[in-house]
Amino acid sequence: MANTILKANQIVASGLGVLEREIVLPRLVASDANVYFSQRSPSNDTVSLRIPGRTVARDYAWRNNRATPIVVDDLTEFKIDVKLDTHIYNAIELTDEELTLDIEDWTNQVSLPQARSIAERLEEKIADKISGETYPGGVIEIGTAFHTAAVEARRRLNVAHVPQAGRIMLVGTSVEAGILNDDQFKKYDQSGDNSALREATIGRVAGFTVVVSNSIAPDEAFAYHPSAFQAVYRAPQVPAGVAFGQAQSYAGLAMRWIRDYDAAFLRDRSVFSTFFGISTVKDPDDYTDSASTVSLQRAVKMALDVTP
Repeated sequence: MANTILKANQIVASGLGVLEREIVLPRLVASDANVYFSQRSPSNDTVSLRIPGRTVARDYAWRNNRATPIVVDDLTEFKIDVKLDTHIYNAIELTDEELTLDIEDWTNQVSLPQARSIAERLEEKIADKISGETYPGGVIEIGTAFHTAAVEARRRLNVAHVPQAGRIMLVGTSVEAGILNDDQFKKYDQSGDNSALREATIGRVAGFTVVVSNSIAPDEAFAYHPSAFQAVYRAPQVPAGVAFGQAQSYAGLAMRWIRDYDAAFLRDRSVFSTFFGISTVKDPDDYTDSASTVSLQRAVKMALDVTP
């Protein structure tokens, strides 16, 4: 493979902005397991997060003769496993000629595109997990009234006792267009820093913060609480044998950068990488049954056209 590096009598340093999608999904899913991977990895590179058990209170007959004993209930807890199982990387090699005569700005021409590629790959992985899941209860058809569909999504999450604070409505670009044309849509106060997430946040409706993403299908939307999906990230350790290595961060994502020289082929090598894993949180359908089936209850899928 060969690199394509532009050369001309004069190329303005600023250049044109690259056409690239915003990196927002890593901030829209939970990462509670990260702290458990901060040192050495747990057994089988897996952390089990506890889903607390539920139980039901009962009534004892008032001023009864105490001839009947109280009922003792069981308390059953459940868990979700989050496994670190993917090594995402990007490697670039530059010849002596390219490094000496072609590269003017290493950061903007080499390292930033590499780090960007890692972030985009993480975005794709999260989008694939959200889009590829099975959603009980079927898909809500959006039709021409987005607000009506959003209210139905809210109802389903409420019935499942999903926390109301922090709920997200992740929408594709075609769904976004319908939202912005909906008279009942309320503009969101975009206060805060000028981040990619803020720019992608287009408003609030039915208790959801609405965020557009180019990483999901244009005609799809997902209403969920961030705890519905648990991601874990970890930058690999810098090996002692490389000439240069350090921890880096791009779009709030930790990654490792190593750089060395391949003397056998007279070329410089730059490699960015990170570890990643993601799981869907599936709650028990019956908290009182330790053998209960589990299903995704913290998220709802919506679409512009639901085909039977």
